[in-house]
Amino acid sequence: MTKASDKDSIAPLVLNGKTISHNKTITVNSEGWPVVTYSFDVNEEGLYYLSIMAMPADDASFTVRFNGGEECRSVNSEGLGWQIMRFDNGRTGQQPVYLSSGTNTISFISSAYEVPQVRDIVISQNENECSLSLDNYHRLIDDINAGGSSIAQSASSLYPTNYQYDISCPIMYSTTLDMVITNNSSFTIRRVAGFNDPIIVDVFKDAVFTKSYILSSTSSMVSATMPNGNYTVHLRRSGQQGSQTGVISLTHNGHTTTYSNCVASGYNISTQSRSIYSTGNVNYFTCNTTAGCNPTMYLCSGNSTPYDVKYINDNYSGSGIYSWGNDSRCSLPHNTSINELHLFSTNPNTPDGICDVYQRLPSALANRWNAVFLGTYPRLYYDDAIVTDEASTNYNCISWTGDIMEYWEWPLDITSSHYIEGNPLGSFDHFYMMRGYTRTGASSSNAGVALWAKDDVFTHASIRNNSMSNYPHGYDWESKMGANERIMHPKEALMSVNYGVIAYYYKPNNSSNSLSTRGVLEPLVSLDYDSSIISSYIRNYIREDVVEIYSNLYTKWKERCQERDIQIHSNPYFYKQNAEYNQLLEYCIAIGKNALPLVYEKLFDKDLLSMFLLVDLMNDEDKAYMAEIKNTVADPRRECAPIYNAMCYAAGAFERDFVK
Repeated sequence: MTKASDKDSIAPLVLNGKTISHNKTITVNSEGWPVVTYSFDVNEEGLYYLSIMAMPADDASFTVRFNGGEECRSVNSEGLGWQIMRFDNGRTGQQPVYLSSGTNTISFISSAYEVPQVRDIVISQNENECSLSLDNYHRLIDDINAGGSSIAQSASSLYPTNYQYDISCPIMYSTTLDMVITNNSSFTIRRVAGFNDPIIVDVFKDAVFTKSYILSSTSSMVSATMPNGNYTVHLRRSGQQGSQTGVISLTHNGHTTTYSNCVASGYNISTQSRSIYSTGNVNYFTCNTTAGCNPTMYLCSGNSTPYDVKYINDNYSGSGIYSWGNDSRCSLPHNTSINELHLFSTNPNTPDGICDVYQRLPSALANRWNAVFLGTYPRLYYDDAIVTDEASTNYNCISWTGDIMEYWEWPLDITSSHYIEGNPLGSFDHFYMMRGYTRTGASSSNAGVALWAKDDVFTHASIRNNSMSNYPHGYDWESKMGANERIMHPKEALMSVNYGVIAYYYKPNNSSNSLSTRGVLEPLVSLDYDSSIISSYIRNYIREDVVEIYSNLYTKWKERCQERDIQIHSNPYFYKQNAEYNQLLEYCIAIGKNALPLVYEKLFDKDLLSMFLLVDLMNDEDKAYMAEIKNTVADPRRECAPIYNAMCYAAGAFERDFVK
């Protein structure tokens, strides 16, 4: 197990209000004292004020040395657990330190043979802007001591695909400590007071997982002999109950250090026994996190508790353009065995919050990426495209933005129940209004749905998490890519010559007229109609050569529609802009009335393309009849899919025009 990023082992360092890059090293000096050193660059020399968030061992103090010089300053512990430490001048205010232009170092040496536990460092030329707070940490400690630290179970669900999501998972701070082993000594952790339930101790050497130990109710101590090196020890709770605080004793290199107010927390999520994609990588990640929280994931596996930690990530950095910020993400080979996901926070001053957790989402297979996505969406990076459902013609992008998976929806098509003649945008407005969205007042910041267009032609729609959708939609936005896969992606990653740009937004309206406020309606997709009479009519009344020519032309068009430049679309318009369709349409016009039963027959096989063709064979009278049919079958308790409306029309038109 290795960390995908070790940034969290480096304390955040803020210089004049900006987080700056820096390095952290842990060494041992000639006296055998552990030394933690931070190096960073300063543009302007001068006097600077410092505030440090640190957790000394009980009754310990730190000696601080700047730039390797002889001058040392002491900062003393004024409490237990995490605290803010400054350089007092003995009277009022803080005592500044001199930093040179260029690279500077700050080294911390403890009085307790411990590795100084430093979390944040703020450096500023302005004393009033050099501050840190631990109010939230102290609130957490007070809540825990008062018995108010319980963790609620999150809502865990499975998508109608092969991955799991857990919404509003609790994130709780859990203690991590550094230590250095010299002379191949042993380390021991003892539960001194305050912990009643099992605690798991995870040990890492140079950011690589070594082993997990358990402090159970019958075993108050773990001990092991360790090779020389730098180690990190993480404490976490076993199970999903509330956090606890107490006192632990850490013994290493023959010296005992005691830390009070060490929080052992964490939230464990079973991966459940679900099948996953057989090839390619799978992704685990957190998102939609409470502001200020910093979730970290451990992915664990094994045959007994505690499961061994297989993978960690805190600050993911991949090849995509999406910034994961403080959220965690792991991308693992498909055959990796994971039994449990452990979630916790590493920041003591944002100690509690919530986030969503997603498990086992596949990345696109290499052959699909090359065949479908590569070159089609220049702004979409492989690392950003997380697949949430396989390719399917059952539904499209518009359907998905309306929580529909049963049928293909395009409000501008005459077969749609939302079609308004001569008003393309109004047709979309009606579709989204029925689902609790409005275009009025919608913007990129409050929208739940984005409608795309190119050269005034509507092309696509995408969705993100919002109060009107019954499904979660991942880390940013989500799209069903025409007849291709459904993916999560950054908002503007689909900008291209195919989809154009986002033209309009829709925000949740919470309208009493929306379908979502009346519950999920059963969609009407199939019509209970004996379509064999249509097939019988074709056999008896249409010449075989006519049927054969039609079938061949239809097959060629269907094959053309399976190519990449068409499959990415949901708009029927793009399925008709090719020579194969023109040849088929010309033949249908040439054979006149005989073409209609051939189209109707395929409609009752739920052949989506036949619905696209049907519209172009309608005259004004037929269109009026389609409107009449839609009005007749409309049912406030049901949703009529376009293919259902088309089949109702076909049944009625066939009875009207062909049944003797």
